[in-house]
Amino acid sequence: QFQMQERQFKESIRQFNVTSAQNQQRINMESKRLAREMQKEAVTFALGTGKGTISIPTNALNASNVSYVFSKLPANVQAQCQGEAIYDSKKRKVVGHKAPTTEAMLVCIGANIEGSVDAQNALREIGGGKPKQKKIGLK
Repeated sequence: QFQMQERQFKESIRQFNVTSAQNQQRINMESKRLAREMQKEAVTFALGTGKGTISIPTNALNASNVSYVFSKLPANVQAQCQGEAIYDSKKRKVVGHKAPTTEAMLVCIGANIEGSVDAQNALREIGGGKPKQKKIGLK
């Protein structure tokens, strides 16, 4: 079963439109990490140095919840996580992309969670935690 999940995550990685080798490496690492994490009772997402982690029960990571968290990522990040290309053979070019798979969205979330407070709060919400309050005021 682990090998099947790892294959699913690898296929999801193949579907990404990746703009740089560094980004590709980061996404590959996240894919491998998530494949291992999905074997456990909870999946942990790191929020960045000194910001802690969020653990979500694996059974809460269904297609609907993952899609919800993905929708909270910034639009430019979502755009990087496109699904399989749709090729028009008459025009001989790619005319669009399918929606990313649940696994691809999960990898995109894991690889980009540090920079999105809204996605972090959505993860906390599906994990049963309370969202962190945004600080309001002048800096």
